[in-house]
Amino acid sequence: MNRLTGLIGGVFLIILPVFTMLRDFRELEVKKYGETVLATVTKLPSDCIGGRRTKLFFHFEYQGKEHFRQIGTSFCQEHKVGQILKMKRLDKYEDIFVLPEENIFISMAAGVLLQCLGLFILVRYGVQKRIE
Repeated sequence: MNRLTGLIGGVFLIILPVFTMLRDFRELEVKKYGETVLATVTKLPSDCIGGRRTKLFFHFEYQGKEHFRQIGTSFCQEHKVGQILKMKRLDKYEDIFVLPEENIFISMAAGVLLQCLGLFILVRYGVQKRIE
């Protein structure tokens, strides 16, 4: 990897996670300060086996509006269409609903690790020029 590619890659790895982490911080705020609401499951994935690269979503209804949320494979075995779920939400984030058992820190930790990798690459290829 040449120096320019390393620097561009490092900057990319620092900036990219910021966008997903902004949503993570909002979800964390909803989880901490949100009110508990009841939502009805309207649709589950037809094939809940999924893999690491497959994103699964369930659809739910809250106050007459349809929303969706990404889920793990175990969600399908634990829930069914028509079931009432307790979820957290805040009025200022109308599109963000959080399940009480969700762990938001995993997503945040992945973003921080990517940023650390980007910083390492920037330092490595930024210092490389000075050493040569």
